[in-house]
Amino acid sequence: MTGQPIWQAYAETAALDIECPNCWAPAGVWCTKSDGRVARVPCLARAGTAEEIPAYEKTFGRDFSEPIHQPEGTA
Repeated sequence: MTGQPIWQAYAETAALDIECPNCWAPAGVWCTKSDGRVARVPCLARAGTAEEIPAYEKTFGRDFSEPIHQPEGTA
């Protein structure tokens, strides 16, 4: 599976529904890396932007543009 996009990462974020603001991949096309290879997961900017589309707010609750924080007192 090396080098192939991970479909679930694109589907859960609805990233393929919009143009990528980072790599400029058009809607319906996988993101690409700076060397032209297909990105296995969508660019963070694309995933975060797509998540803001109201139709997907109910099905996906993670904002990839935000860091994951450890719960307080678990350090």
